[in-house]
Amino acid sequence: MPDSPALDPVDHLLVDTAAESIATAGPNEIVVIGDPGIALALELAATTAGPIRVHQDSLIHERALAAAALDGVDAHPLVPTLVTGARVVLVRLPRSLDALRAITELIADHASPDVVVVAAGRIKHMAIAMNDVLRSRFDRVDVTHARQKSIDFACGTGLVAAWLALRDPSARVLATDVSAAAVTSARATVFANGVGDRVEVVQDVGLASQADASASLIMLNPPFHVGAAMNKDLAPELFADAARVLAPGGQLWTVWNSHLQYRGALSRLVSETAQVARNSKFTVARSVKE
Repeated sequence: MPDSPALDPVDHLLVDTAAESIATAGPNEIVVIGDPGIALALELAATTAGPIRVHQDSLIHERALAAAALDGVDAHPLVPTLVTGARVVLVRLPRSLDALRAITELIADHASPDVVVVAAGRIKHMAIAMNDVLRSRFDRVDVTHARQKSIDFACGTGLVAAWLALRDPSARVLATDVSAAAVTSARATVFANGVGDRVEVVQDVGLASQADASASLIMLNPPFHVGAAMNKDLAPELFADAARVLAPGGQLWTVWNSHLQYRGALSRLVSETAQVARNSKFTVARSVKE
């Protein structure tokens, strides 16, 4: 049997959120809908009474069929037998509202009356209208905020992003840089370290594409050159962007060449900043957003 694929952050969120319901489910009462690589179904098959019923979309149907031959995983098309009698259904949210509507109606019509449905997805693929689709057939829909992400800001080669993902397999990690060359390098780094499926690498001007209060951790080594010319104005702009994106209680860890003396700017633009380490070359500091 090939090595089981690793759970991604969405898988971890589904499992953690549904943990109590999963623990009380009986044999053949757990269904997984939308499971890239069958990682989640295989994990549940190994840790519950099983078997686990699973459905994939047409793009990766062949993987689902292959997984059906594995002990504890039973692949189904999107038909009533997929969810008949199910008490726990874990759904990776599709991008299409029509697809979500079809899944919602199937569960509502054929699963157990006390079914618990836990749905999750990547924020960039989600829409508020998805809540309305679910509410159209279920009496109660609880909406929780997604896990906040960790960001390697001005990521360069992406070494910090790779380290963050390796350190915490459930983390949502973003690596961002304004340089196309840096983005290419960072992608190579995260894939070389086996975390390319868990680190999103984007080219961005500062953190322009990131929502306010959406990150719990930002790591930053601010550049201070434009080409060969020194420009001390770059760092304060990045500090202000980090302050906007950090959630309350979130941390900004910054390292800089000691002679640049950024601590005052960090305290002014982010929050009170504590020096963590310093030598003649570098300073490391932590700012906690209030």
